[in-house]
Amino acid sequence: MENICKFVSTRTVREEINIIHFVYEKNARFEQRFILPATYSVAFVTQGVGVLHTANGAYHIASGDFFVIFSAQAYYIENVQELRYIYITFVGSRAPALMERLQLSKRAPVYHEYGFLRELWESSFEKVTEENIDMLCEGLLLYTLSFICRDKEENAAGETANGILLVKQYVDQYFTDQTLTLASVSKRFSYNSKYLSGAFKKLLRVSFTAYLTEKRLKYAVSLMESGVSNVGDLAEMSGYGDAMYFSKVFKKKYGVSPKQYIQNCK
Repeated sequence: MENICKFVSTRTVREEINIIHFVYEKNARFEQRFILPATYSVAFVTQGVGVLHTANGAYHIASGDFFVIFSAQAYYIENVQELRYIYITFVGSRAPALMERLQLSKRAPVYHEYGFLRELWESSFEKVTEENIDMLCEGLLLYTLSFICRDKEENAAGETANGILLVKQYVDQYFTDQTLTLASVSKRFSYNSKYLSGAFKKLLRVSFTAYLTEKRLKYAVSLMESGVSNVGDLAEMSGYGDAMYFSKVFKKKYGVSPKQYIQNCK
């Protein structure tokens, strides 16, 4: 089956993305040598398996993947098994800005598991005309790349959640340490205190201070029920350096002073 290439008529476009051509590569038989493009490209693999070779390394590509080629990035594509792909080439002052905004890297040019975009790419190629090719290609290009933003945000959210869970585990282990505070934990985990406070509450539905207080007071109660009756000892063992402050916090939580609670236990 012959390859199909659709070119865009020359237009004057200020500062935007200039689409050069839209190609459905159905017979990928390239010479195994590097070429140096003057344009950017985004390609979607519709079928088969191949290898994208660049100066930074070789990358496996398969059906459902899309990959990015930078201007002046040496590359060639190896057809391993019935490789087919559609690609858009483009230039324009917005192109490098777009690469930078999305933090696209020549060292990570392939994006996997985007098979849900296959129908859109193929149908777009079927529907393109000389009149709509620039708008259709730009829309398809930006829509495809928008998923990188989404996935980066999801990954960042996942990394944040993992980080907050590590903070929680640390608090669970060291809550009796009197020096443990929001500030000390933020410093240990290299977080801004305000950011950590907000992220902790968003994930766990309780503020950092409230969580720490709850841990300490529950531990104090367990000590009382185990026979510890000296308020000063209770405060120190539960993570409070000030017995009076401990008593105040305890009464606010349980409605009675530590001494009264101890009497009730007896």
